[in-house]
Amino acid sequence: MRYLHFILSILLGILALSGCGGEEEHDSFQESSEQEANIVFAEEFIMFLSEGQFDKATEYFDETMKEDLPAKELENVWSSLEKEFGSFQKQQYQKTEKVSEEYETVLLEGSFEKGNVIFQVTLDQDEHIAGFYILEPTEN
Repeated sequence: MRYLHFILSILLGILALSGCGGEEEHDSFQESSEQEANIVFAEEFIMFLSEGQFDKATEYFDETMKEDLPAKELENVWSSLEKEFGSFQKQQYQKTEKVSEEYETVLLEGSFEKGNVIFQVTLDQDEHIAGFYILEPTEN
């Protein structure tokens, strides 16, 4: 009887440990799919800018960004960028950085005729853009 009790204890321990591993895999998969969604979201945002759809682009903003950077000002930012670097050519994903539990930043390289910039798009948990920066140009 003691032997059977010992075996059952070991089996229960193994089941408990394998259950924990499943949760970690599930969490990892969920984080991975959220990261992929954020990348697509950031790329769509830049695509709207490049197509001149500034009203559509601002729909991605959270409330603070909508107030701080309305469509007309976003258009001015994009126009000045194209004046300096020429017409937009393409974008390429660089990396994603987890800023906190609530925010993730996607870095995209934007290629223009006369040079490149890095677009930093910060997204919140609700897939709203909470920050948008254009970082120093890189060598072409």
